[in-house]
Amino acid sequence: MKTSSVTITICVLTALLATGTCLQCERCRSATSSCFGPLQTCEEDENACLILTMESRIGRVRNVATYKGCTNLVHCPPGPFTITTTLHERIRSNSDCCCWDHCNKGGLRLPVRGEPNLRLCPGQKRDDSKCSIAEKLHCHGQEVNCFYHAGHVQAGVKNETFVKQGCGTKHTCLDKLGRFGIPGLFLETLTKVECSRASKIGT
Repeated sequence: MKTSSVTITICVLTALLATGTCLQCERCRSATSSCFGPLQTCEEDENACLILTMESRIGRVRNVATYKGCTNLVHCPPGPFTITTTLHERIRSNSDCCCWDHCNKGGLRLPVRGEPNLRLCPGQKRDDSKCSIAEKLHCHGQEVNCFYHAGHVQAGVKNETFVKQGCGTKHTCLDKLGRFGIPGLFLETLTKVECSRASKIGT
């Protein structure tokens, strides 16, 4: 996953200064745009605190989830993004990783989706529980890429496979497969990633 070089540098320096001590992060989950929980002492291989907020909309139905906890820098999700997968389905997400005690307190602002931007991508539709190619989908705001993601997500005791395809902002174009999230609380594993530039209407 893409993690900013600034974040990595800060975390390395913090780890050098704090040798022999374990990181403490706030740990919680909720079906809202924020959550508050107790401090958790991280394991030795967990060198970052994560906060992740996601919003999905299907028609007029809106679902939000927030996760906080200890993780490893390699599990940090890509930066803020929006995606559009069908005419009525869209997702917004924002996340942040940091590496000092209780640095994942507070909340995050979700990115703005924006208006249609004259770009098109193949969308997806659900037909008898199977995903199939739909007509061209209109992208919105900063969504300039067409993406395809496949994998599985574990949230608590639930483990489900997924396929997502449509328009996405720059952070949907990942440079490698992998996992992101908080082990034991929320963890998404990507097994296939494809990305291309969205076509412009009329070209």
